[in-house]
Formats: sequence, structure tokens, C-alpha cells
Amino acid sequence: LIVTGEAYIQKLMLEADGKKRIVGFVVLPAQFTNPIQGDPSKPVIGYEYIENGRVVFSVDEVIYINNPSISDYLHGNSPGVSIAEVMDMQNAFITWNKNVGMGGGLPSLVIQAPGITPEDAQALKDLWVNVNGGANNAHKPSVMSGGEDMKVLNLNFKPNEAEWAKGIEMATRLIAMRMGYPSELLNDPSGKTYANVTEATKTLYRDVVLPTANRIIAAINRSCSRLYEDRLVLVIDKDKIDAMGEDRALLIKRLSEAVNAGIMTANEAREQLGFPAHDDPKASELSSKPDTIQSVGNNQQI
Repeated sequence: LIVTGEAYIQKLMLEADGKKRIVGFVVLPAQFTNPIQGDPSKPVIGYEYIENGRVVFSVDEVIYINNPSISDYLHGNSPGVSIAEVMDMQNAFITWNKNVGMGGGLPSLVIQAPGITPEDAQALKDLWVNVNGGANNAHKPSVMSGGEDMKVLNLNFKPNEAEWAKGIEMATRLIAMRMGYPSELLNDPSGKTYANVTEATKTLYRDVVLPTANRIIAAINRSCSRLYEDRLVLVIDKDKIDAMGEDRALLIKRLSEAVNAGIMTANEAREQLGFPAHDDPKASELSSKPDTIQSVGNNQQI
């Protein structure tokens, strides 16, 4: 979803006693899956998966999630579209550095030698490569005899002009920013926004991972919970995410203080934490008694 702008999830279902049940999910590669266009009243009438053949799915068999596109309502809008030129620039930078490295780090030169034969030109070229090529000969001076009329035109002799490292860093930073990925996690000190890696990781989960996961889970719940009489739903257990542990502990502390001060009930605090309501009637009453909310070991409970 983050890379392509759309996601297709196939529901694997079995029917027993006249009721359909979900037994699993399969993520269909977005590059091989397409919606089947219908009419204005029903824009999508199914989905087709094309890889070594064609498989057609009904609308009820596939959960479709996308980032809306203003140019194509049948497909999602990939973040890569807005940074396509930056990606091309990044690839060009990498190709340039690769070619410089494979060329032995030789600077770009033009040698003018009037009247020279093709054989002498090739010999001169080979001599230049042998004398100046390779890491051991990088930026060492060399002297060759070539007559009074020989001219060597330096096109790119400064080391910083032959290296595109800064360009690679800039393009990488722009791509990461578009994907919501903090630069600290790229080991990029020049683009630092947060104090440390822990804060950057927490921001990645809070601003990118969890919102995306919530969208996917919400789509699955809308499609599947109606199949169960007790309306089962999927939820994210944030207590299991190490990067969010500190924020979770602070939230529990604030809610504990609010409950103990009689500002809110224990069940109201449990709701904010994503826990079900407690059966005890006192949990729905305001109280100033301490320890209404407890933290036991690694499992925060109310």
C-alpha cells in the first residue's frame, strides 16, 4: 500500500452449516491485479489476477484498499509517482559512481595529438589507463612524452566533481521523506529531525506504520465482521510494540491519575486504552481511590 498505492487481499473462505467463515488471507501482488470496470452505478464488478494465466475474483472475494487518485479512480496513487524524477536522479547518481569505480577512477580527458596513427592512439590510451587507473594510482601525477603538439584537456579532474555522493544523499533523503521514513534511521546526520534513533523509530510507527495498519485492519473488519454473529474484529495490540512502550506507559499513568482523582471512570480509561469494559459496576463509577488502574509486569491492566 505504501509503495504501490493500492493493496488487494483475497479472502479464503469455507462454508459450513450454511455459513461462510474466513480461514485465511492472501495478499495479491498489486502489479498483477486489476479491478474490472463496470458501469457508473457499480464502477468495480470484480478483480482479475494476471500472472501465468488469468484468474477472476468477485467483489466479495477481494478486499481492495487504495490511496485515491484524481486521474484514475480504478487504481491507487503511488507515492512513487510524485517522486519519479527523484528516483530517476538517484539511479543516475548510482550509475555514475558505478561507472567511475569500474573505470578505475580515471578522470574524463580528451587528448589531442595531431598526425597520430590509430595504433599510436590506442597505445597512448592503454598507457594512460595503466599509469593512472586503479585505486593505488588515484590522483597521482604522471608524465608522458607526446611531442610538442600534444594537448591534454581535463574535463573533470577534481575529485569532488567526479563524485556524486552528495547527490545520492539528497535523493535518498527526498525519497525517505516522501515515504515518511525519518532520516535518522538512514544514518543521515545532515537531515536529522529528532534527538535520537528511539524518537525517530517511535515517529515512524506513530505517523506511518500504525495509520497504514489501521487502514488495512479497518478494511478487513468492514468486510469480514458481518460474517460473524458476535461481530469479531481485529485490533492492534500496541502494548506489544517496543517502540511505543514509553508513550503507552505515559498514557496509562495519566489515565490512572485521572481515575484516582475522580475525573473519569475506570471503564472510560479502559476504552481509551482499547480494552473492553470491566463487568464490575464500580468500574463505571467515579472514584478517588488509588490503584484503580494497575500496571502489572509487562502487561498493563485496568
